[in-house]
Amino acid sequence: MINRNIQKRLNATIEALRQFAPNETFASMTVDQLMEKTRPSTEARKAIESANRARSGGIAERKMADIETRKLLKRVRYAVLANPNHGPNSPLYRALGYRTDEDRDSGLTFKSDSPDASGTG
Repeated sequence: MINRNIQKRLNATIEALRQFAPNETFASMTVDQLMEKTRPSTEARKAIESANRARSGGIAERKMADIETRKLLKRVRYAVLANPNHGPNSPLYRALGYRTDEDRDSGLTFKSDSPDASGTG
């Protein structure tokens, strides 16, 4: 039996026992005893479902927050570019992961793990 079918099979078994043999014992268990002994399986499934919903919600929250973060990072980048003490050829601009105008003119290339290091924003 595949794991994802166990809960369906358990629910069907409990329902059938309650409907057709509510006061009998099978495998030395009443239907209530069966439910109690299988509670860890049921509770673990509920905990996993809850964690999956929380994860999905967290991913959605992160996506929305990342939109704002990208906007802020873009503003910082443009502010550095426009700052007379730094600008497009500054060490700060390069440290942010962007190619300076001088780097572009020299043909120097950078290989970076940063997805934003291409200077495309």
